[in-house]
Amino acid sequence: MHVLLCLLTYNRDFIKLITLSLWLQGALVGGVASMAFVGWISIGSQIAIAKGQIKFPTKPMSVEGCDFDLPNNTHDFAAIPAIL
Repeated sequence: MHVLLCLLTYNRDFIKLITLSLWLQGALVGGVASMAFVGWISIGSQIAIAKGQIKFPTKPMSVEGCDFDLPNNTHDFAAIPAIL
């Protein structure tokens, strides 16, 4: 036990370096893995859209058959003096 404590005491800087190295390695692997996963989802969805497997139906934009009377709010902007 005493030998282990001596080794830990003398090699604190080495242990800190190893810990930092493992932490950085884990962060890099996690970052690369997450970027690969997001790329897989993004590229897969773009391929599905190109193949027609995913469609985005357009909503109707016509007011045909609508009996609501829309107010006419037209303004004569030429009558407003320009402020320079």
